[in-house]
Amino acid sequence: STADFKVDFSQAVSNTGDEPSDRPGRTMWKERARKQFKPSTVWKTMQCEGFARFGQHQHTLLVRALDAKNEGNGWGIDQDGTWWWFDTWFDVVRKHCEDHRSEYTKPRNA
Repeated sequence: STADFKVDFSQAVSNTGDEPSDRPGRTMWKERARKQFKPSTVWKTMQCEGFARFGQHQHTLLVRALDAKNEGNGWGIDQDGTWWWFDTWFDVVRKHCEDHRSEYTKPRNA
């Protein structure tokens, strides 16, 4: 479900189309559409996972620190001026939150 490409294998058939031939089959590569998420979905997901103090501001700071909107990273895509995140970005953000657990889970009054 997270693959970027789908591979289909087909068996070659004889000229008559009735039986397989000795010719190799064809391999077809098809690009799969990747799921895309709004930035708010990313930080709200982290909050639901227990990182209550990781919000929009913290997400923006992380994006800037990692140059995450560089399409070469493969974490998201710009579509008509709107940035959309791929599911791979969630893993990066989740690791960041885990590495800074005390910062994002401590009570606000502490």
